[in-house]
Amino acid sequence: MQLVPKAFIPSQKQALTTLGLLGILLLLVYGRSLGFGFVDWDDKLLIVENPIVHSFTPATIKEAFTSYDPELYIPLTLVGYQLDHLFVGLHPFLYHLENLAFHLLNSALVAWFVLLLTGRRWVAAVTALLFA
Repeated sequence: MQLVPKAFIPSQKQALTTLGLLGILLLLVYGRSLGFGFVDWDDKLLIVENPIVHSFTPATIKEAFTSYDPELYIPLTLVGYQLDHLFVGLHPFLYHLENLAFHLLNSALVAWFVLLLTGRRWVAAVTALLFA
């Protein structure tokens, strides 16, 4: 059983073109952020000065899930920050680059989801561009 009719599935060229346009748009809009440092609002608290983030051990993973803050319970985000810190340390450029990559992935998922809903490639592409 095929979930998506073949007429709805974009060609590889169409998919790569849409992804490329999304990537270019994201770089045009958010590219400057790659040169920025950590933001004093929450980056300092959540990343720079957070001892849970500075090591990736079973104990700190457990602490990410069990240290409960009713205003900000984000265990998966903290584990993601642990992995970031493990691989790249405290280099804001790489954190920002990763966020851009995730936003590109999410924009592509929006395009795919809208394509499944409408069956119209141009609607999916425009929606993803607006989301991005």
